[in-house]
Amino acid sequence: MWDPTTDVTSAELWRFFAEVAASGEVRPLPKAEFLRRLPAVMARLFGSLKSHNIVRAGHRVRGFRGVDIRLDGYELESESEGEPKTIGSQKPNHAWDV
Repeated sequence: MWDPTTDVTSAELWRFFAEVAASGEVRPLPKAEFLRRLPAVMARLFGSLKSHNIVRAGHRVRGFRGVDIRLDGYELESESEGEPKTIGSQKPNHAWDV
């Protein structure tokens, strides 16, 4: 979800994605592939560019500003199908097809 006061690290996004994929809700990807695709997906969905200045535990790490993880059934609309996709819907996740 877009929120200009928040940020999320690439590692936090990977952990979230890995948990969702392990539950069978989205198609799993290897970590390297996930991290390679992540900047394009974040730019396309949220207009958020990769930052190398997200602070966690006093250290600067890579991540994205203005975005946070929301756990209450966020819906994405597929550009190709025009129908909503909810995390947990068992439908393919086209956002990662970049």
